Amino acid sequence: MKNVRYALPLLVVAVFAMGLSVGVVVAAQPARPVATPVATGTLATPAHAVIVASGEMGTVAGMADVSEVRLVKFELAPGGAFPWHQHPGPVWVVVTQGTLTFYSAACHPHPYPAGSAFFDPGNLTHTARNEGDAPVEVIATFMFPADVGAPSVPQPAPGSCPIEA
Repeated sequence: MKNVRYALPLLVVAVFAMGLSVGVVVAAQPARPVATPVATGTLATPAHAVIVASGEMGTVAGMADVSEVRLVKFELAPGGAFPWHQHPGPVWVVVTQGTLTFYSAACHPHPYPAGSAFFDPGNLTHTARNEGDAPVEVIATFMFPADVGAPSVPQPAPGSCPIEA
């Protein structure tokens, strides 16, 4: 009977401790971006787009049969991050406020300050973070094939990059 008397208080303490552990894990996750759709348009006839861009990430190329174009504004609080993901088609990104730091699986930081732009060829696993003290705002122009659905596809974090996203 003595053991039963102590079992309930021990159970309450154990559940409370587990709740604290879960709370710490959840609290450690970076803030996620807030997405605001700006415009979406469908081409009357799909276009075959070939884009080659050279920059600090090297030369990237993307080819896509574009049927739909989507413009989305993303806002990201300081310390926030996009989860690791890929896009099913090419994306142009313009940074309008703050500095967005882009990471591919190679794990080299590529900071893009307000007024800069970069190209994502699609099907490239990456994350982007706000590593500054001010909010980040970007406008993304997605170019997708017909019936693509979601603009991004979640990906596991690459083992080659320990960046938390």
